[in-house]
Amino acid sequence: KNARVGMGKTVVVPDDVATLGDALDACDPGDTIVLKQGTYADADRLRLEDVRVEGEDREQTILKCSLELHGAVSLTNLCLQSRGHSTVSMGSSCDAEIRNCIVEGTSNAVWCGGGSTGSKSLFVDCRVGGTSARNSSWGFFIFGKGDHYCRVEHCEIVHCNSAVCTSRNNEVDLESCELSKNAKAIDVGGSSKVTLSDCRLVSNAVALLCAHGATLRAIDVDLEANEHDWGSKLPQGFEFETGLPAKAAGKLS
Repeated sequence: KNARVGMGKTVVVPDDVATLGDALDACDPGDTIVLKQGTYADADRLRLEDVRVEGEDREQTILKCSLELHGAVSLTNLCLQSRGHSTVSMGSSCDAEIRNCIVEGTSNAVWCGGGSTGSKSLFVDCRVGGTSARNSSWGFFIFGKGDHYCRVEHCEIVHCNSAVCTSRNNEVDLESCELSKNAKAIDVGGSSKVTLSDCRLVSNAVALLCAHGATLRAIDVDLEANEHDWGSKLPQGFEFETGLPAKAAGKLS
């Protein structure tokens, strides 16, 4: 964990200040903001930089706001909901850690795009996706100029147009995750790379898509009750384990 986060003072909302925006104004780099249970909808967008934000309970601490992350940022025990924009956006060189959060979006739940480059993010024990079955939301939409790295562990990604969609020179690793009820679970494009390890892809319209020039590696991946396990775009040379059609074995394109 980046030592810059959580080493300063603690500001409690609403005890010390009324809103998250007020708390951010009162914070210095490395401070911690604690949000008590409630719904916070005082701003459409907020910029978070070098700060830790903790909720009391991820089901009951609801933040209805788009967050743009810069520097070292940690988010814990929160329900994050956007109002028409990307819910969480990674700025250039961002180093983010998101744990035990619900991240919902009507556009993109997690976005690395535009001109941003070089972000790093870690998601652990989160539920990420849309708000209704196979809606217009993307779960992880990694389309920035390049060199974004995202690691996703023990997460559930549901109800998305694409659960994970990548392009350019970006990389996503998923470990022990479940991707279910999405139009597309994995869609790898450009020269990007996606690695799945010990994951379940369940009840998706299409489980795996990978364009030529991109890399998809799947290790101990269960494919269950998908309408199509393999899309029309699979890299030349991609193989699944002989005799085990429900498991994809680690094979680079």
